[in-house]
Amino acid sequence: MQKLKVSKFMNHSTDHLSSYWSIILFILFFVLIPIGILADVSIPKFFTGKKTAFEAMLQNKMLHALFTFTAKTRNKKKRRLKRLAVRKLLYMIFCGGVATLITFVTVILSVLAARNYSAFLFLGSPFISGLLVVFLYGLKYRTSFFMALTLSVLPTFFTGMMLLAVAFEGLLCLLMALPIAFILAVIGGLMGFALNKMIHPTKKIKKTQFYAVALVLPLLLLLEKQPLFVQPISTSITINASPSAVWPHILEFPRIPEPTSWWFHAGIAHPKGAVIKGTGVGAVRYCNFTTGPFVEPITAWEPPHRLAFDVAKQPPSMKEMSPWPNIHPPHLDGYFQSKRGEFRLIPLANGGTKVVGTTWYVMNIWPHAYWHLWSDMLLHAIHYEVLNHIKTQVESHKSTPSPTPKS
Repeated sequence: MQKLKVSKFMNHSTDHLSSYWSIILFILFFVLIPIGILADVSIPKFFTGKKTAFEAMLQNKMLHALFTFTAKTRNKKKRRLKRLAVRKLLYMIFCGGVATLITFVTVILSVLAARNYSAFLFLGSPFISGLLVVFLYGLKYRTSFFMALTLSVLPTFFTGMMLLAVAFEGLLCLLMALPIAFILAVIGGLMGFALNKMIHPTKKIKKTQFYAVALVLPLLLLLEKQPLFVQPISTSITINASPSAVWPHILEFPRIPEPTSWWFHAGIAHPKGAVIKGTGVGAVRYCNFTTGPFVEPITAWEPPHRLAFDVAKQPPSMKEMSPWPNIHPPHLDGYFQSKRGEFRLIPLANGGTKVVGTTWYVMNIWPHAYWHLWSDMLLHAIHYEVLNHIKTQVESHKSTPSPTPKS
């Protein structure tokens, strides 16, 4: 009987064990082994901390989802920024166009209506255009300091390009005007930048009122009148010869070789030679330039020390560089006038002669202080061309004009 109980207990235990082994084998073959295969589980990799294939797969799927979401967000942000950049560019073109149009109208009114190259034209209009473009742009979009500097000069630059395109002005004069125009435009732009910083963001300004004020400003130049005065400019050179030997070469001289200075090749008129008809006061001297002759009636004849003359007629001061042939800007007619001239021959102790050439002229372009820098430099260059040529002729004795003037 007891033996029967023991066998029953053993059979019962064996059944339980077989059930446990079945569960273990099921887990081993159908759970652990597939996971091991997928996860590439091994003791060395587990302890060395290397990523398993399963971990990499899970991580890649998560990163892919994350990158996909980030890329979509980034693309939306890029599209939004691109649209914003396009709107900013279009508004910048609009502001620059308004300022350029006002500056262009100012130039046309000043030169054609008022017949005046005024201080307002060269000082006021670039200042206003720089202020206007920066201030208008800053009303809608935030403006940095360097962006304000860039915006401020654009209307002045494009106004110059428009004047060149419509054959109203030449390239050389535009290049002469750009330094002072750019400086005033930058100052105006900085003023507009400062105004934008001072105005509270919630304070509204009616743009129509601002445009109205800006459009009225060019009319102020019609009220501007500037006085004129005669400006002398003198240049001297020392020649190793007596005044009596130099005197005939002052009266007239043969053709001058082509100059090497770049501004003469850029269109500035330069002398080619001189002849005189008659003797004494009342004789007429013709100084030929590349643009035509200066007609110079003699007013003082004191050989061999002084020759003075008036300017009865003068050619244009330059031939403008332009893509259009034979343009004739208004400033070539009467805005630079040579009034009279003089040669003084001063004897030196060593037997040489100091020759001083002086031109009296009127500049009807403002501001005088700026434009006299250019005119004085160019007149000095013209004087040196003549005086150096006379010096070469006298000292080399290669050419001696007839001392007897032509009748």
